[in-house]
Amino acid sequence: MALEKAQFISDDSNVATIEFLFNPTTITVKRSFNAEDEPGTGGGGLPKVNYKGPCSAEVTLSEVILDTYETGVDVMTYITKFETALEKNESLGRPPIYTLTWGSKKYIKCFITSLTYQLTRFYSDGVPVQAKITNLTMKEVETLTSTVSSTSYDTTNRSAR
Repeated sequence: MALEKAQFISDDSNVATIEFLFNPTTITVKRSFNAEDEPGTGGGGLPKVNYKGPCSAEVTLSEVILDTYETGVDVMTYITKFETALEKNESLGRPPIYTLTWGSKKYIKCFITSLTYQLTRFYSDGVPVQAKITNLTMKEVETLTSTVSSTSYDTTNRSAR
């Protein structure tokens, strides 16, 4: 079985795919639910809680190595691809949307929200040839086939249940 590289495949025709040089060692997924406390009591002395619905997932890739030592290419060539993904694309009016894939597995449709990296190896002339992306965080976006509920659940009238 051949090694397959993780990549960000763009949904936008004018945005290039970003292929990883080495695969991430950790994928962290954060899912949460949006609930807001409101002043007053909802019964039993507790605050009223309004349930808004699920939040978009956040996915963080950790320990992604970029190494160009043997080819002699400035590793910033690859870092710049990730940095560009953080910028608002003027023709789209938003950052690019990607699907994080690794082999046949599609992890998340997302946009990149933050990037933290370290330059870890240099040639004697100062050219960086190795870097480590310590955190690359993405936020989930809805797909065309998903449905989003705008229903807000109010628990103020607990006796009516």
